[in-house]
Amino acid sequence: MTTARRLTAELVGTFALILAGCGAVWTSFGYWVAQLAGAFAAAAILLGSLGNIAHVGATLPSGSERQSFLWELVLTFF
Repeated sequence: MTTARRLTAELVGTFALILAGCGAVWTSFGYWVAQLAGAFAAAAILLGSLGNIAHVGATLPSGSERQSFLWELVLTFF
């Protein structure tokens, strides 16, 4: 990929995230609650599966099979 294509992709991705994220703030109280609930759920999964110290970015699973399955389940959902 050329630098111009990479920069364009970054521009479009950032635009979409800001538009959707900031747009949700302006629409209603329910979106705030949903976003906070999602953030807390994700933090709980991270803490529960990785503990207080995680080696994020490792290429090989370093935990149990259950931990690897949980991550696959959550990421596949997305």
